[in-house]
Amino acid sequence: SCSATATACSNNCTASCTACWEIGCRVAQLALDNALLHAEPQRVTIGVLADASHLQLRVEDDGQGLETGAPERAARANHQGMADMRLQADLVRARLDVTSARPGGTVVLFDWAGS
Repeated sequence: SCSATATACSNNCTASCTACWEIGCRVAQLALDNALLHAEPQRVTIGVLADASHLQLRVEDDGQGLETGAPERAARANHQGMADMRLQADLVRARLDVTSARPGGTVVLFDWAGS
């Protein structure tokens, strides 16, 4: 199971930085939770690419996908999944992309590169 702490990496954080790995894992867990709660997917794929200075986690589902304005509506309804993923990524200065997949589904990409 994934666990994470809300500890930001220092400016010289490397991919071996525990907080970077834990936060990446937390983002993947949140993306998986969102897919299972909202998308009704048949399949969810989680991919990890990592080396000494880079960590990329990708969660892709074949569910309903994102409707236009979905993140904004979720925030207004006090659903925190997307906001929590963004907050976690910001803690370690990672890029977070959430996009619709074709023909349906969602792709969440957490991309961290050490300095």
